[in-house]
Amino acid sequence: MRTNTRTIIIFFTQALFPSCRSLPSSRGGNARTYGEPLRVSMPFHIRFSTGVAMPPDDSPSSYSSSSRSSSTASLYSAPTSSSSPSSFPALPSRGWRIEWFKGLREDIANRRPLYKSDWTDGMKVKTIPTILFLYFACLAPAVAFGGISYGLTQGAMGVIEFLLSCGVSGMLYAIFSGQPMTFIGPTGLTLCFMAALFNFCNSFGLAFMPMYTWVGIWTSLMLVTLSSANACLLTKHCTRFTDEVFNALLALNFTYEALKNIVVRFFSTGTDKTQPFLALNMALATFALSQRLVSYRSSILFTRRIRGFLSDFGPALTIIIMTLLGSLPMVRGLGIEYLKAPKRFQFGNGRRLFVPLWDLPVWARGLALVPAAALTVLFFLDHNISVRVVNSPDNKMKKSPAYHLDLFVLGSIVFLCSIVGLPWMCAATIQSLNHVRSVTEYEPVGVGEGGKGGGTAAVVVSGSGGGKGDVKQEEEETATVMETRLTGLGIHALVLSSIGLLPLLRRIPIPVISGIFLYLGRTVMTGNTFLQRVKGAFFDKSMLPEDSPFKRLGRTTVNKFTAIQVGCLAVLWTLKSNPATGMFFPSVIGMLILTRILVIPRLFSKEEISVLDVD
Repeated sequence: MRTNTRTIIIFFTQALFPSCRSLPSSRGGNARTYGEPLRVSMPFHIRFSTGVAMPPDDSPSSYSSSSRSSSTASLYSAPTSSSSPSSFPALPSRGWRIEWFKGLREDIANRRPLYKSDWTDGMKVKTIPTILFLYFACLAPAVAFGGISYGLTQGAMGVIEFLLSCGVSGMLYAIFSGQPMTFIGPTGLTLCFMAALFNFCNSFGLAFMPMYTWVGIWTSLMLVTLSSANACLLTKHCTRFTDEVFNALLALNFTYEALKNIVVRFFSTGTDKTQPFLALNMALATFALSQRLVSYRSSILFTRRIRGFLSDFGPALTIIIMTLLGSLPMVRGLGIEYLKAPKRFQFGNGRRLFVPLWDLPVWARGLALVPAAALTVLFFLDHNISVRVVNSPDNKMKKSPAYHLDLFVLGSIVFLCSIVGLPWMCAATIQSLNHVRSVTEYEPVGVGEGGKGGGTAAVVVSGSGGGKGDVKQEEEETATVMETRLTGLGIHALVLSSIGLLPLLRRIPIPVISGIFLYLGRTVMTGNTFLQRVKGAFFDKSMLPEDSPFKRLGRTTVNKFTAIQVGCLAVLWTLKSNPATGMFFPSVIGMLILTRILVIPRLFSKEEISVLDVD
């Protein structure tokens, strides 16, 4: 375990500081001579040079992303008894050599023959409803985050900046990324970091926008360096344990921001609480209506086509309906707050396009390296975890992934956004998964290969009461996925064009945005077994299904595993919420991986881990 930790630390040191070439020897022997490549039975784009005794590999293999099933299963599957974190390569004692750009070259070589089909495969009718549905799904967070950012940064960044960045960045990523099924967009954790950076600048009397630009420049250089050094191999240690704590942090952040915006109104008004209660009701109505419309996909009401339409366009229809309600004179007269957006196109506080980055003192430019390192960790983990989920074997995508190329493109986009002072974009998990689902063709279970496979789309559909009146809908599973760049390009082009709708965006009530945040937070919680185990801790064990981990392993073991995750989440949340540490909490996210490597195997057996931490 100690070797694994040292390996990770030294890898990042070698990637960021290539001059560091050697380490003191901690082993002896002469099984391999110096300079001889150490073959590792893992899909690494790296070759080690060692002069220490190491046991020969039993089954050496090399990475070949042209074979999607083997590469994905080995590199991005959860550790089990046959694939555990302890299989991470041992630390060489005299040095190692990173094969720079090898991962990028292989990703480009694997994706280049598919580039034309990435466009032609999208020439189908299904592309049109996918673009229309996901346009609203991508627009809503950009508008919501833009409205909140306007207040957090005192007008430095608002709706226009978020729409412009989301549109342009999404189009660039759709064109140049390796695997275009992932979407990038604004995220709650990135917004928290921006707010912490703004407070940091105010504390030190520094101009926010130049500091923001330098942090982004350093971050982009680090991301590009890590992608060139094949650092994506480290995501092997991202298992369900890390994914679910990270997603729980996202869900908690969405929920907190929504509730905070509502609760503050009750303390900022006088004795008349009409306006805050109206805001609360509008937010809850937005949340409930979004939930209800999306749930129609598994309802027995209406026809299949109508149910699909209501489900796909649920959040967008909700925003339109609640905005029309908020436009009524009787509602406007009660003092409801509306989205702040300029009447015409202009950047925050009337600034120019390019940020005067040289106005920042030299010492402050170097200081920007510190928050940039934290932001790099956040982007590296957030992006790779999201891409890992999109490339899950359950989604049955046939084209090879390109983790290194995707990270390289993200780093380049971060650089472009930084020099023009636009919000940073990162992988948006919810929109990405909705993208995959929207372009997926389903078939009845049993029609595909052997009737097996993941990606079941619909199971049992019940009436409102459940019980004897239940109706069983035909079970479906993933047949094919339309892997195309056309949808991503079209969706983000529409988001960019939404800048022309500023007069309409100004009519959206802020409580509606809060309701959408509640919906997004609840959506992230779906399927999170960590949160399910927290709730299951209070259930009657005898009433749980036979395959429940509480019955298979016992309540004590499951609660101990869950308590560790709760502790990790609490530490992350505390650091994020504290103004003094809010800017550095992303670096602690990396501790999730070390916790999974060092702590979990010492407290649980392989059999217990295979039940609690398996994809």
